[in-house]
Amino acid sequence: MQTIAKEFGSHQQVRLLAVQTVCEGFTTNTQDRLREMQDRYDLRIPFGHDAGNPEGDHLPGTMRDYRSGGTPWLVIVNPKQQVIFDGFRLSASKFADWLRPQLDG
Repeated sequence: MQTIAKEFGSHQQVRLLAVQTVCEGFTTNTQDRLREMQDRYDLRIPFGHDAGNPEGDHLPGTMRDYRSGGTPWLVIVNPKQQVIFDGFRLSASKFADWLRPQLDG
């Protein structure tokens, strides 16, 4: 995420955000700790927090909606709101090489 954020974070056609999904560690993975994560990884992008449900099946809605299988998980959505990548691993350099020609200017 750092690599992609540094190259494309200010590009007008790219929107980056991170969502902390909590399916365990409910007392440590809190919304208050998001700033620490942003600072630790020097990510100047919006962060969200999906707390999940410690009383139920523990799965946050974001994980359920995108069928993520763990963290870190990456979902890439194009301007037509189509999911074009939904997975655990992605090479930042290969993604950057693919994305550059997709962007205008």
